[in-house]
Amino acid sequence: MKRLVIQIIVMLSIKIFVFADDGYIGAVSGNAGALQADKNYTYHIIEDETEIAMEYEHVILNMYDDHYSVEADFVFYNNGEEKTVFMGFPESKGYQAREYKKLENFKTYIDGNEVQYICRPDSGVYEIGGLNWYVKKVNFKKNQFHLSRVTYNTGYGFANAGLYCGHEGSLAYTYGTGGSWYGPIGKIIIDIVNNTSDIYITGLEFCREQYDSSQQVKNFRISWQGQNILRLEADNVNPESTGEELSIDTQDCTELHSYEGIDKMDDVNTTTFLQRKVEAGDTSFDLSLLTKKQLRIIRNDCYAVNGRIFAADDLKYYYESIPSYIKKQSYDENQLTDKQKALIEKVKEEESLRK
Repeated sequence: MKRLVIQIIVMLSIKIFVFADDGYIGAVSGNAGALQADKNYTYHIIEDETEIAMEYEHVILNMYDDHYSVEADFVFYNNGEEKTVFMGFPESKGYQAREYKKLENFKTYIDGNEVQYICRPDSGVYEIGGLNWYVKKVNFKKNQFHLSRVTYNTGYGFANAGLYCGHEGSLAYTYGTGGSWYGPIGKIIIDIVNNTSDIYITGLEFCREQYDSSQQVKNFRISWQGQNILRLEADNVNPESTGEELSIDTQDCTELHSYEGIDKMDDVNTTTFLQRKVEAGDTSFDLSLLTKKQLRIIRNDCYAVNGRIFAADDLKYYYESIPSYIKKQSYDENQLTDKQKALIEKVKEEESLRK
């Protein structure tokens, strides 16, 4: 495994991104995890044994306010004789997606070279049921490695994304089908890159374990890489089903929620999720999955709701774009409530851990 990772990094020096169902990949021959051609040019996965192993995958979920981009790299190794296989990537409709939208700028590669693909429908026998397959043909010589890559862009609420982030919902990444290759998935790295200010990650489940910051994570490792990259890692992953997935709970902080003390919808429209949290004195939510930028905003929300005037350009721009923010020359930190002070201290504790 270490030999493989070093070989890939040194020879290819690839920047790796991903964000969707990496697992929907199968082999037509070799008895395995198979993407098989059916009648009328449809395809489905066959969960048989194969001599081709998924040794390594690196996934980055690169989140933006109105879309996300995907690059996926998968390293395969053929433990058997030479064979040609089909590899497929699915285009499927997210759960409760309000509208179907095709993947944009879809490209696929083998060993760094862009290759042609065909788009064909799923036969409907697979348990999740991709709407279409992007299929390419790959030849494996005996004992040969191949690096397979997929890239595309798409919008939240489409193509495996789950519910639109503008609502309380989730983003899903299916890795379970990777278990249909030879042996376990050698190593999975998933980097969740949150480039947004207002889409918060509020929970996640990976490797059949619900993340809880108050308890030791057993089935995977979790860490912050820089200010906004949340990394998940797992070794020798044996999914229990082809539908096993990483589930990421999200909350758009600009989404409207009523709270005590506001009666008019117009008033609700002018406040952010965090401002309402601050005003309600809610310190119960988990901070460990938020970026450094988001932590800074939460902390300064406590001051902003009391009218503090900010000198920092980024905070000044952020708050002055919110209609409910009213600057007060008379601002005094003694105006902070005990709950607001407690929230500020909780954020500072989390910020100190990131150092």
